[in-house]
Amino acid sequence: MNTPKMNKAALASNIKMVNHKFCLVMGKDIHPVELANNVMGWVKDIVEFIRPHNTMTSPREVFEMLQLTKEVSGQIKSIETKDQFVYITDRDV
Repeated sequence: MNTPKMNKAALASNIKMVNHKFCLVMGKDIHPVELANNVMGWVKDIVEFIRPHNTMTSPREVFEMLQLTKEVSGQIKSIETKDQFVYITDRDV
């Protein structure tokens, strides 16, 4: 049976990038350690959302997730209001 070969360039041109905005809002009454844990967990959730099929079972996959975590962390903007800490990042997926 002959299977048609996929044209990777044509396939790539059909993929549309989607921009997602991720936000985390926490009250200022939170303990600094809890704040740090929540931000780290939030970044982890974003990375897992972007790469849901990465099982981190090979060194390459672990390295990919670490690189993506670094990228996401570098894109976080923080805003401080009277009562809250707000963290925002935009990602093209």
